[in-house]
Amino acid sequence: MVHRRTALAFVLALVGCGGGAPPSAPVAPSGSSDGSNGGVVASGKTVDAAPSRSPSDALVKNWSYGADPTVVVYADLQGLFGSALGANVIKNVVGLAGDLPAESRKCIDDLVPGVREFAMGSSSEGDLTILRFDPAATKRVEACVRLLPDQKQSPAKVAGADVAWSDRDAVLAIAPGVMVNGPQALVESALAGKGSGAGLSRIKLAKDEYLVWSGGDDGMITKGSVLASDERFRVGGTIEFPDESFAKMVQGKVAQGQGMLSAMLPADKSMNDATRARLSKALSCDRNGKQLACSFELVESPADQGRDLGALAAAAVGGVRSYMTSAKSAEAKNTIGRIAKDLVANWESEPVPGKPRAKRKLVSYPAVPKTIPKGVKVTTQAADWKAWAPLHFEMTSPQYYQYEVKAAKDGESAEIIARGDLNGDGKTSQFKVLVKIDRAKQNVLFVSPTIEETDPQE
Repeated sequence: MVHRRTALAFVLALVGCGGGAPPSAPVAPSGSSDGSNGGVVASGKTVDAAPSRSPSDALVKNWSYGADPTVVVYADLQGLFGSALGANVIKNVVGLAGDLPAESRKCIDDLVPGVREFAMGSSSEGDLTILRFDPAATKRVEACVRLLPDQKQSPAKVAGADVAWSDRDAVLAIAPGVMVNGPQALVESALAGKGSGAGLSRIKLAKDEYLVWSGGDDGMITKGSVLASDERFRVGGTIEFPDESFAKMVQGKVAQGQGMLSAMLPADKSMNDATRARLSKALSCDRNGKQLACSFELVESPADQGRDLGALAAAAVGGVRSYMTSAKSAEAKNTIGRIAKDLVANWESEPVPGKPRAKRKLVSYPAVPKTIPKGVKVTTQAADWKAWAPLHFEMTSPQYYQYEVKAAKDGESAEIIARGDLNGDGKTSQFKVLVKIDRAKQNVLFVSPTIEETDPQE
């Protein structure tokens, strides 16, 4: 669901960009039992609110599920950005939002002081995501969403929304002080303030907790939270499985994950031995019958939390990006292989009348698409592949790469080339395989067993 990805990307970017200096005065909690919506008043300014660790009344009214959803996630973003975590840790893991254009990053960074809270749910009624913010920032939120790379959907009419977009079975809508993503019926009910608060209104954040989640499906029950204080940072949760054997199996997988965490950390001098040992031991899991309790915990000052989480985030982001790039470049390698196979099949087919194989030459096939895609998949049309008809080759699914067959002037050899620009920075990658006619062996077509790669990560 494109909109759900857009909404989540927006919130993750807010978290990634929210590591400014702590406020000079205590930040009011996001929720308030007196219905004041976390201290936000009609003027858009904030005032002190009664301390509370629950979702605001305004958010509860936006929560439009008729019954308890199977999954509930709630985050006190206002409290998070005013905490030691927000001031000392988040800025060090800002690389998590590093793929956003600079203009988007700055736009979202300017919004941080005005965000309040976030909630996400999932049920048979659909997936619902809600972000609440200072009503005075509504136009700026709209402008920031329009800048996000994924925000390419069609405008939609949604009751109660200032602006909305649609994509398949979901809409993304913005109204004063709130952004909602989900099925249109749920979104319109949320904007009308007719929510029941089912499953959300009972949430109570403990001291130093800023995010909690709970869920239950297929016989499993899970819950957990993110906690940050001047002494520690902890992400922890429990999962209760239908039976003990399954819990044992998952425990074994987690143990493998602990080893993978250690292996993921850089072995060079960019990380000292003490930090590497501390992070390797931070992940733990204990099983009690059918229940598995896991946590990642750092017992240290906020400054040290920032240093260690920054190092871990850099390693994780690097690993994920490398994996994603490898997965995308598999398209180029596989497609080159298909083109080579079709070239051989065409070469070994019945000779063209008047052109026995001994006299045939390799020919070029034009680049498709004409322009190298920049960080996005593009869809080509059948007409784009018309010149490739002799090979019976065309791509019907979206592609990251441009493909071309470039024959030598003498027609005795050719290169099958894939060109891409996965990060859209203008520097291209290239994958190339050579094919040539072996005149000494009955004019067979020889395909090189290796693919020549140039800047494959680009």
